Amino acid sequence: MISAQYWNPLQKNLADLLRQKRFEEAIEAAAKMHAMLHESAGGRSDSFEDRLWKDLDYRACRILTKRNPTIVWNIWHLTRIEDLIAGLVIADGAQLFNDEWKALIGSGVSDTGNAMTAAEVRRLSDDIDIDGLRRYRREVAGRTQKILRELPVRDCNRKVRPDQMRRIFQEGGVLEDADKVGEFLHQVLAFAQLVRVVEVGEVAAGEARIGIDQRLDDL
Repeated sequence: MISAQYWNPLQKNLADLLRQKRFEEAIEAAAKMHAMLHESAGGRSDSFEDRLWKDLDYRACRILTKRNPTIVWNIWHLTRIEDLIAGLVIADGAQLFNDEWKALIGSGVSDTGNAMTAAEVRRLSDDIDIDGLRRYRREVAGRTQKILRELPVRDCNRKVRPDQMRRIFQEGGVLEDADKVGEFLHQVLAFAQLVRVVEVGEVAAGEARIGIDQRLDDL
């Protein structure tokens, strides 16, 4: 799990850079932190996600406990959020997810899973091809890195437009009747200033690791 003692100073530094409008340095810091939260090429950099997958039994990834969603759901959830926000909001372009990715991953849904019941989380987790999901996540991470590296400094203060939010709903990224739409909107607003690029990944990666020993004990 990500150590708060290690991670919090990095977040504080990023927030300070943004507040001081040192945007070029902030973009560089955000890109480096983002890379820590994704798989590296061949596991060579020992990122937090490299550690997550190391020696992890895929069966444990599908187990739902009373306290935590499955690891598969966490990875799906954070990756869909990153794809939507990096593609539709930060880059003002398109998301990567499409029917081909949906078929490869084996997911019966396209949204982030923010409104799923426990039964739906279990079904999604059973159906998903984990290798396909990891491949999709690597593609999303690479695209986000490119977006960050090419982000014009003037865009660091750009606000989320209503039409961008409408696209997220129209493209099925979030269910409009979801109980947690407000929470998702809060995430979007924060992500638009780069901080959420890191925070969404940190929270989900950390939560994904919680309870792994318990899940393995349940096998």
